[in-house]
Amino acid sequence: MPVHSSVAWLKTVSTVTALSALLFAERAPSLALALLLITFAWQMLGAGTVAVAWQEMLAKIIPLEYRGRLLGTANFGGTAMGTLGAAVAAWILARYPFPRNYALCFAIAHVSYLLSWAALALTREPALPSDTHVVPFQ
Repeated sequence: MPVHSSVAWLKTVSTVTALSALLFAERAPSLALALLLITFAWQMLGAGTVAVAWQEMLAKIIPLEYRGRLLGTANFGGTAMGTLGAAVAAWILARYPFPRNYALCFAIAHVSYLLSWAALALTREPALPSDTHVVPFQ
């Protein structure tokens, strides 16, 4: 199964998180917190589950001599985007009233997940040779 099919559930997780903040944070804060913790745990469980498949896919599509550069660049870009995201989140949290501010932050994270998933879905792994023999239908 392609890796992008394994992470399609992220769309649901981030949607539930954003909607729970918007709908339940003021009226039922315990429910909103419970949904946040459940969806976060689900997301981390899923991320750990697909981590091996992600590394295997990288090994298939990125030549060995470029992997270090790719991972270094990806970590640098991720850190830069995290810093920018923290600044944007601080601005949103200060500008908009609760619970809209949190729902907006979760919605932005949702869009980020979708963009990441779309890029991953465009990745094509090379076909591997098979040792099995095809038996013709007779």
